[in-house]
Amino acid sequence: MQDPDAYTYLKKSLKIRQKLKDYSQLYPSYKSHFNYYYSKKNIDSAKKYSDLAYNISKLINSPSYQIDAIKLKLKTDNNNNINEFLKLTDSLEKVRNINKNQYSLLKYNVNKSLLETEKQKNQKTIYKFSLIFTIILIVLILYLLNIRHKKQKLEQIYQTETNISKRIHDEVANDIYKYMIVLNENKLDKQLQLDTIEDIYYKTRDISKEINVINEKSNFKDELKDLFSSYSNNQCKVVSNGISDIDWNKINKHKKITIYRVLQELLTNTKKHSQANLVVIKINTNRKKLELQYTDNGIGTNLNFKNGLKNTENRINTLKGTITFDTKPNNGFKAQIII
Repeated sequence: MQDPDAYTYLKKSLKIRQKLKDYSQLYPSYKSHFNYYYSKKNIDSAKKYSDLAYNISKLINSPSYQIDAIKLKLKTDNNNNINEFLKLTDSLEKVRNINKNQYSLLKYNVNKSLLETEKQKNQKTIYKFSLIFTIILIVLILYLLNIRHKKQKLEQIYQTETNISKRIHDEVANDIYKYMIVLNENKLDKQLQLDTIEDIYYKTRDISKEINVINEKSNFKDELKDLFSSYSNNQCKVVSNGISDIDWNKINKHKKITIYRVLQELLTNTKKHSQANLVVIKINTNRKKLELQYTDNGIGTNLNFKNGLKNTENRINTLKGTITFDTKPNNGFKAQIII
């Protein structure tokens, strides 16, 4: 004990424990006093505290303290054999403690390894379930998108059939009925009859062209030119730009059919509502996407998606493309398509 005040504090702690009758903590105090006097070669005082330590160890019935107290008492006997014995037992005790600590460390490391292995196993299980969940989610999303796509196609088919039915009734059937009445009354000469029949024929041809099967495997450029030609007449000129610059063989089937039908819808809309005398269609590629610009110089209109424009929007949406309309009364009609 190098600190001169240490022994003073040692005595104070002993008095406090004696006053409190804290017997379990008296043994360490007695042993500390023994070590102090033994280190000072004060054997009589050391013996006193070894006896006190032994007595308190028996009082609290602690075998480990009793063995330790006997060792303290033996140290004060100044017997070489006993001292040698104590040194050997202390050495053995140190070896046991070292082995015990090593065993505890080994046991700790083994448990830590087992916990780490279990943790990795749990993580793998979580990863597997996450992967399975992700796959199921992707499959479900694809399934729902497929259902949505089929629904949109069915809606397009229904809309097309409805439009065809309405046009046949409004344009062809009514004209034929009127012609039958006129024939019955003999009010038309031969030339007028031929003109009337020719007009009905052209209306029927136009409707047929709207639902004909597109031969997208042939020269698609010519298919588009034929479409534009069928809508171009003395009242309205259809002009195209950029069609020949596109390598249509690299464009997939669904895109080509959609382009054809959308342009057909727009031309029909112009013919019915715009009173335009010029339509300009520009097609070009930009960063692997097709851009189409459709413009007419008609009277324009407030956008009304009941006149076929909704159908064009649905077609473009199925290809995840965009279509933007720009029209106002007396300001023409424009549409920009990117797919």
